[in-house]
Amino acid sequence: MASSITILSTLLLLLFTITPSQSTSIQEILPQFGLPPGIIPDSVTNYTFNPEDGELQVELREQPCYVQLDDYLLSYDKRVSGFLKLGSITKLTGLRMKRYLFWVDVDEIKVDLPPHNLIYFQVGFVNRKLDVQLFQSLHSCSSSKRLFNKLLHQFNVMPQLIMD
Repeated sequence: MASSITILSTLLLLLFTITPSQSTSIQEILPQFGLPPGIIPDSVTNYTFNPEDGELQVELREQPCYVQLDDYLLSYDKRVSGFLKLGSITKLTGLRMKRYLFWVDVDEIKVDLPPHNLIYFQVGFVNRKLDVQLFQSLHSCSSSKRLFNKLLHQFNVMPQLIMD
């Protein structure tokens, strides 16, 4: 009897673990938890999500994967993981944020419930507030070379702006 319950619970766990072989994308799951779809880039190759404990693992196609958002640069590892809960992803690994010259690990992403216009990136004991609209659409990864060329182009344009 006990082994029947164990087998049944294992089958139920496998049934309710969501993988990309199903038609649901991670960007469709995030809004169900109050999070914007754009916090994960569009280069997802695989993901697993266990609704029982909220464990989430996302595999990305590109590494490094950089996403530029206003004054912040986000760096995603090939694997990003954490625990998805209503309004947050906690115990986050695989995501860093750069502001000015400093890279910091992002430990948690959360939004206000009910939703407002801010999303919080927790880095240690500090929260970085960003406009949630930055994450409503999906972002593509940039490699370090493409990002460097983009920044170089911005610096080349700046002297023209100053002279005008």
